[in-house]
Amino acid sequence: MKPKVSIIIPVYNGSNYLQQAIDSALAQTYENIEIVVVNDGSDDNKATREVALRYGDRIRYFEKENGGTSSALNYGIQRMTGEYFAWLSHDDVYLPERIKRHMDAILESGDKLAPVYSKYVRWIDSKELYAPNQSYNYDIKLYQSGLTAVVLGLIDGLSLTFHKSYFDENGLFDESLRTTQDYMKWFEMFHGKRMIYLDEHLAKNRVHEEQQGRRISTVWEKESDKLYSRVMGEFRDEDLAASGMDLYTFLGLAVLRFESLGRYGAAKIAETRLLNVEVSDGQEQRKKLQEVIKPQRETITLYCIGKRGRALLKGLYLRGIKVDYISDKSSQLDYTNTYGATVIRPEDIPYDSKVIITKDRPDEIVDEFIQKGYRNVSTYDEIINSVMMTPIDKCKL
Repeated sequence: MKPKVSIIIPVYNGSNYLQQAIDSALAQTYENIEIVVVNDGSDDNKATREVALRYGDRIRYFEKENGGTSSALNYGIQRMTGEYFAWLSHDDVYLPERIKRHMDAILESGDKLAPVYSKYVRWIDSKELYAPNQSYNYDIKLYQSGLTAVVLGLIDGLSLTFHKSYFDENGLFDESLRTTQDYMKWFEMFHGKRMIYLDEHLAKNRVHEEQQGRRISTVWEKESDKLYSRVMGEFRDEDLAASGMDLYTFLGLAVLRFESLGRYGAAKIAETRLLNVEVSDGQEQRKKLQEVIKPQRETITLYCIGKRGRALLKGLYLRGIKVDYISDKSSQLDYTNTYGATVIRPEDIPYDSKVIITKDRPDEIVDEFIQKGYRNVSTYDEIINSVMMTPIDKCKL
């Protein structure tokens, strides 16, 4: 018989969505599973309990005092009987092949301890729209390295399956963390590991107004900066083996990644560490990047100068590419350091300039520029892999 997989579903006041989550777990084509539902002290007049109890012995149902997501996960992990762990939030759903595809990949690899993850789609509940999760088409080695997968934010608990022994070796989720308990644990578990990555969508992540995450963004900013600062301070050079990257290139990638998130404490640690690393010979790579992004006689305009725009502006500068213009609808942005770029109004962007839209979910803006007659419009997502994989010019720091 194939190994048992325990699907842990933590839930708090989740009666609106819990049924869909449980149904998707029960619909798995992989036969040897158990479903563990942990009610984390819901105070919804027993509505969540009533949904769960309808399933009888098809699930294992537990109730506990409210303690947060980490507490509920830990409660379920301590009671799971499976050999492998999978996490399904009460408002998300698995596609039927989710567990089977993961377990097939693990068993075919010959390494039962190989962690596996895959893609998922964003499910925008209020509009009933489906949108791909962020996908920058990174080099496949970045997905296969536990360290770079953590730094780039590629792993989501929804799309991850791994052996329970990782908890024995690294402990359970940190219940003092409200927003980064998952990524802190992924770093502790997988920073030196080779991951199995499946380039297919096997789950749906629901985005809706009831999510607590929308109300604790300040906590996320602080905790994630602390997380990434720890990563930069503790990772070992050998942890990069699976990525195929040298330390110098990786640190340049990390600076751009953290600044694009506004995690400036972590970015500073990466930049400081970079100064003490032997320079990688990246002249040819920078030349190729120049040919791709800014051919001779072409100008570049970055549009939407938020965190990502400023990070890309600096990232291009550090790799020898001068941005000619920066522009944004807002007049309240900080233009203290433009790295030689000229600030212009959107209506003054030259029609023959290459316009790079740096905003997340840029499709509407791209369409607007094309309708206005701009012929050379691209996005942050389309170029970021090439930029990150190019070593910086240390003389520019």
